[in-house]
Amino acid sequence: MMEQAIRQAGVDVRFLTFEVSVDEFGDAMRGIRALGLRGVKIIDPHRETVLQYVDRLTDHARLAGAANCIIREKDQLIADNTLGQAMVTLLGEVQEKTVTILGAGPVARAAAAALALAGASKIVVVNRSEATSKTLVDLINGETSAEAIFQVWADELLAIDPQCDFLIHATSLGTTNPDKPLPIDLKTLRPDLVIVDVSYNPPQTWLIHEAQERSCRTINGLEILVEQTSLALRLWSDIDANRTAMLEAAEEYLVI
Repeated sequence: MMEQAIRQAGVDVRFLTFEVSVDEFGDAMRGIRALGLRGVKIIDPHRETVLQYVDRLTDHARLAGAANCIIREKDQLIADNTLGQAMVTLLGEVQEKTVTILGAGPVARAAAAALALAGASKIVVVNRSEATSKTLVDLINGETSAEAIFQVWADELLAIDPQCDFLIHATSLGTTNPDKPLPIDLKTLRPDLVIVDVSYNPPQTWLIHEAQERSCRTINGLEILVEQTSLALRLWSDIDANRTAMLEAAEEYLVI
């Protein structure tokens, strides 16, 4: 996907992949400084640890508590999180909107942070664990102008509030068991509701399918992956990525 975007742009840039162990991660970050790399894409298990090795955090990385993108500005390394920003871009106008986020883990936190920073008025965190959710809710309430509340995801079917504009599924179920039905009252999925599922492999999850059956606008995880990657490329090199070419490359790699 990266290589395709670079070829399409016709620029003299290379994207290299390095597998780094947890024990050697500090050495790798020092190597990034020494080698003068323009930027780095960070994946698990390093997205939280990397915050120790940079000079500055963007608000997105700080509120998310993790970074997936490192940008060089002169001699400084800046940590950013493009995951939530990609969702905001794909959603469009989010100011004064109400968002329901299923889950309270790292992906949910990145989404909540970006939506709050972009002007969402209310964020409802729906999760089984109150402790994890309370941390996220307190952070949004304390650090942004958005109102955040916790709603327990009990055993009964979850009814989506009629005032909700965006529903974001940010648990791991979309990836680990994409065909498994979620405990959601499907009758409450309105056609004007925008539904996001962060799973990209596969991108066609049970929730995406059910939402499309009810004429909801949907955004899948592969679209988010392409958008967050194109945003990183723009931050590193001013490349305006060809998203269609990137999506086709990703689909070919994933055999979709």
